[in-house]
Amino acid sequence: MIGRLIMKHVFLVVFALTLVLTPAALAEDRDDEQPDGRVDVVSTSIAPALAGSRPWDRLAVRLGGFAVRFDTSIQVDSDTLGVGTQFDLENDTNLSEGETTAGLEGHFRFGRRHRLDYGAVLFRRSASTTLDQQIQFGDTVFNLNADVITRFQNDVIKLAYRYDVVRRPAWDLGLSFGISAFIIDVSLAAIGGGGGMAFAEKKDFVAPIPVLGLHADVRLAKKWYLRTGGEFFDVRVNGQKGGLSDVRASVDWYPFEHFGFGAGFNLSRLSYEDLGIPEIDVTYTYSGTTFYISYVR
Repeated sequence: MIGRLIMKHVFLVVFALTLVLTPAALAEDRDDEQPDGRVDVVSTSIAPALAGSRPWDRLAVRLGGFAVRFDTSIQVDSDTLGVGTQFDLENDTNLSEGETTAGLEGHFRFGRRHRLDYGAVLFRRSASTTLDQQIQFGDTVFNLNADVITRFQNDVIKLAYRYDVVRRPAWDLGLSFGISAFIIDVSLAAIGGGGGMAFAEKKDFVAPIPVLGLHADVRLAKKWYLRTGGEFFDVRVNGQKGGLSDVRASVDWYPFEHFGFGAGFNLSRLSYEDLGIPEIDVTYTYSGTTFYISYVR
C-alpha cells in the first residue's frame, strides 16, 4: 500500500511539472518554431548537414526485444515463524538466468529543452526443481528435497521529466527527475505426490524508487546518434528502503525519415527492503542488450 502511494505521488509530481513548465517551454520555442510547427534545433548555417535531428524530435516510440541476465535474491520474514531464508532464485530454485522479452520506450518533447520520457518492460520466469536446502518463505517452510515450482514476475515502469541544461545543434547534456517502479510477484509451490499442488506461498509488492538522472545525446554522423543516460537514488521512507542504479547507452541509425533502428546496453540494480510485518528484503539485478525499431516525428 505504501509503495503504491509513493508511486502515485511521484507520478503526480512529474505530471504537475509537465503542466507547469509547458507554457514556459512553448514561449521559449516561439522564436525557434518552423512554419510546420516543428522546432528548429539547428542553426540555418548547418541545417543541411544535420537535417533529421532524431533525439530532438517531438515524438519518439521505440519497440524491441530485450535479452537480459538476472541475479535475484529474496528474503520474506514471518510474524509467526520469524526470520525467513535468504535464497538466490537462479541458483536455489533453478529460475533461468537469462530471458528475452519485449520492451517499449519513448518520449514526448514539449519544449526545446523539455521532455517527458516513458518506458515499460515485462519479465516472466518460472521453473521447477528439487530443493537442496530447507527454505522458509514467509509463513511456509519448504523442506529439503521438496519438489517446488517457482514463478517470478516483474514489471518495470519508468516515467521521468527531462531538462536539457546544455543544448547545442549536435549534442545535449541534462538532468532528469522521475520514478522507476518495480512491480514484483513471486511464488513458491510444493508439488504433491500426484503431481498437484500441495501448498504454496505467494508475495507481491511494489518497489517505487524516485530517481535523479543525467543524460547526453550526441550526433555521431549523418543518420547516426548516440544516446546515454543514468539514474540513481537511495531513499528510506515510512519503513521502506530502496536504492536503484540504472545506466544505459544505445546507438540509433535512421535510414528513413520517420523510422530507424537501434541497439544498446542496459544495467540496472534494485535493492528494496520493507521493514513492516512481514519484512521483505530483495536484491535484483538485470543486464543485457536491446534491439529495437524507432518511430519519430
